[in-house]
Amino acid sequence: MRLFLLPMILLLVAPAAVAREPGWQLEPAVEHRIDPAALAAMEQAIEAGDFGQVTSVLVARDGVLVYERYFDEGGADARRDTRSATKTVAGMLVGIAQAEGRMRADAPVLPLLRRPPPAHPDPRKDAITAVDLMSMSSLLECDDWNQ
Repeated sequence: MRLFLLPMILLLVAPAAVAREPGWQLEPAVEHRIDPAALAAMEQAIEAGDFGQVTSVLVARDGVLVYERYFDEGGADARRDTRSATKTVAGMLVGIAQAEGRMRADAPVLPLLRRPPPAHPDPRKDAITAVDLMSMSSLLECDDWNQ
C-alpha cells in the first residue's frame, strides 16, 4: 500500500495553490470513484511520518476537488515548498502535451508561456526548451537554499 500511496502523494502535492482558485468545488471522493479507505490509509501513513515532510494533499478528479487535507499548522494559507514534486508533475504534463501534439519538448518554451518577454532579453533565453528545463540544463541560475 505504501508504494502505491507515495506516487499518488507526489502527484497531488503540487496543485495546492489551485484549490484556492474560484470555481473549485469540494465534492465527496466516493462520488468520483475514489475509495475513502485508501484516503484514510494515506492520512495515517502521512501522520505516522512514513512520507517525510508531506504538508498537504489535494486531489482533483473530473474537474472538481474531491479531497483537501493539510497536515501542518499553516493550513491552506501556508506557503509550500513543492520544487521536487513540481518537477515530476511538470515532466508528466510535458509528456501529455507532446503526446497530444500540443508541443514539442525540443521547441523553445517562451512562446508557450503567454507572458511578456523576460526583463533582460537574451538569445540564450529564447532558445530554452522543455528538455532543457526538465534536465536542469537551461543555463538559468538557481539558489536551492533560498527561503
